[in-house]
Amino acid sequence: MSGAEMRAVEVQITVGISGKQRLRELIESREGTTISDARVDAEWADLTQPGGTRIQPDPRDHIASIMDMLPGVSGLIHHSPWMLLRFTRKALVTSDHPVFLIPSLDANPWEGVGLANAFGYGIALDRHTGLVIVTSGAGDGVPDRVVPPSAFYAKLLNQQVIRNARKAVYHHPDDDPREAHDGLLPPERSTEMEVVPRKFPENGWGASVSGSPARVPTLPAEEDDGSESWTIDDLPWPIPGRVFRYAED
Repeated sequence: MSGAEMRAVEVQITVGISGKQRLRELIESREGTTISDARVDAEWADLTQPGGTRIQPDPRDHIASIMDMLPGVSGLIHHSPWMLLRFTRKALVTSDHPVFLIPSLDANPWEGVGLANAFGYGIALDRHTGLVIVTSGAGDGVPDRVVPPSAFYAKLLNQQVIRNARKAVYHHPDDDPREAHDGLLPPERSTEMEVVPRKFPENGWGASVSGSPARVPTLPAEEDDGSESWTIDDLPWPIPGRVFRYAED
C-alpha cells in the first residue's frame, strides 16, 4: 500500500508543479483528441488532491520491492542484537499488523521511520513475550540477551503495536486492554503515509522561461544535473492502477 501511496504523491507533485494547461496537453496528446474544460477540471482536482489520486497497489510491485530489499535487510537483522523481553505481570497486545518499527530515540517529530533509520524492529510473540531487534548500531558486537521485565518496556511495546495497527488491536480475554492504551485508541488508519496538504496553483510551479515543463528531481538540488529527474511528459497515461473514472454529462 505504501508504494502505491508514494507513487500517488509523485504524480501529485509532477502534475501540480506543471499546471493545468500542461495536464490538458498531456491527456490530449496521449488520447489523440480534444477534451472538455470540465474533464480537465475533474482530472486536475483528483490528481492534485492531498495525497494524490487513488492508485490500486500492484502485488507484483510489492514482491519486486521485497526481493530488492531482502539481501540488505536480512543482513542487517543478522548482525543486530536481539532482545527477548519476558513479562510476568504486564500483558502485551497485538494488532492486524503486528510487526512494528521503533523510531530512533533522537528522531525529530517530522521525520519518518523506515527500515534503514529505525532504532529497531519489534513484535509481541505472545501475551507475555516481546522481541526487539535493535538495528541501530548493528554490527557493534552487542550480544543477544534476555531483558528483565519492566513496566517501561511493556508500555513501549504496547504503544508501538497500537500505533502500527490499521483497524484492530487484539488482547487475550483474561487481560484488561485498558492497561495497554490507557483507555485511548487512535482512529483506524486508511493510509500508510501522512501527507501535508498542499494546494497547487493552476498555472503550476517552477516552469522555465522557455516554456518547457518543470522538472521533478530525484536527487538533492545540489546534485541534480537533470539526468535523474522527470517531467509531466514522462508520466504514463493512463496512469497504471489509477482508480478514477470521468463520465461526460
